[in-house]
Amino acid sequence: MKYSIIPEIIGEPLLKLDGEISFSKKEKREAWENSIALNQIDGEYKPSDLLLELIDKEINGEIEIDTIVNLLVQKYTVKNSSEEK
Repeated sequence: MKYSIIPEIIGEPLLKLDGEISFSKKEKREAWENSIALNQIDGEYKPSDLLLELIDKEINGEIEIDTIVNLLVQKYTVKNSSEEK
């Protein structure tokens, strides 16, 4: 397996697996459920409806994880010019 660095998001570079690996819908759902559960360790955490919708689309092969990251960063990043005024 080869990894490559993808552009920085929120100040830290991320690693991306290069190559084709496929997971079943069951494996994808379990991975997402585990990820959400890990976030609940520090207290109650409820994913946004947007995130849940995007997760479902990723599990069904409609979008890739990169798309989820980009959409969430766009949604939750404060725009410098218009929102600070």
